[in-house]
Amino acid sequence: MMNRRGLLLALTSSLVALVLVVGSVVADELLGTAIKVDADAKVIVVIPKDSDKEVKIKVTDAQADEYLADKNNVALTVDARWSEVDIQPIFNADIRTIYQQKYIFPRPNTCSLRLGTDGYSTWQMAVGGVSKAPEINLKDVPSLSHGQGHIVAGNGVPFLWSKGTNNIAFTSRWENWPKQVTVPINKSGDAVWFLLCGTTGPMEVRIANAELRLKYADGEVEKLEIVPPMNFWTLCPFGGTDYDYQRDGFALPKVPPTTVQLGDNCRAVVLGWHLRPGVALENVTLETLSEQVVIGLMGVTVMNSK
Repeated sequence: MMNRRGLLLALTSSLVALVLVVGSVVADELLGTAIKVDADAKVIVVIPKDSDKEVKIKVTDAQADEYLADKNNVALTVDARWSEVDIQPIFNADIRTIYQQKYIFPRPNTCSLRLGTDGYSTWQMAVGGVSKAPEINLKDVPSLSHGQGHIVAGNGVPFLWSKGTNNIAFTSRWENWPKQVTVPINKSGDAVWFLLCGTTGPMEVRIANAELRLKYADGEVEKLEIVPPMNFWTLCPFGGTDYDYQRDGFALPKVPPTTVQLGDNCRAVVLGWHLRPGVALENVTLETLSEQVVIGLMGVTVMNSK
């Protein structure tokens, strides 16, 4: 016989599709009260009657998952031709200074347990005595560049490397950086590759921290969500602890995202995306969506397989 929780899940599942379409909060005497609907994440949160526990229901979309898997599964070919995009005009920072800022606004005007002004430290770290932000360097870049003005990621994708002090275009909800940056591309190809780097935390996992919007010459826009730890890993260990498949495998993707180590405490992520055939990619916009996150763009390269 189905228990109350099972009945709640069964009945609510029949309403989730409607809830996601209308985008409104649903209240029902039998099911409980929906306190949040996240259409992008396809999640509805309800509280059963006579209970203080939340029940989260996630709607799966096999067709959408298959589409994203196909767009992200970019294979490299030995005869690939590369067109590295010069994005230095939009660079606004040096990755080595990401934790040397003062992140003050926006913050709640109340007493709360929050992230330190360095953008790294938490109150738990302060209690544990490890609140100092790590030092970041780029000591491995020379071995990746071979003195040719670009770096080659571990999977073989080349990116132009900055000739100046700034080497990244940061985006953030913090007022220190713009919420979004846009880089002109005006190229066509089989796929485009991105080199991303930045900082996020445990409170921001499994949600879109940022998104890349790809606008084509015909006006169509495709979106690639940046969701840690599925396709984005923060640049360094958090509180001295890094991702560990033996310990954290249940929460990590089956295959980790491709990364390249630029130096001590400086890991960048490499993401690929299949482009629409025969249509030029006009520009790419990176926008940070989550609070207390800083994510930047370090490189963009268009690939043609033949």
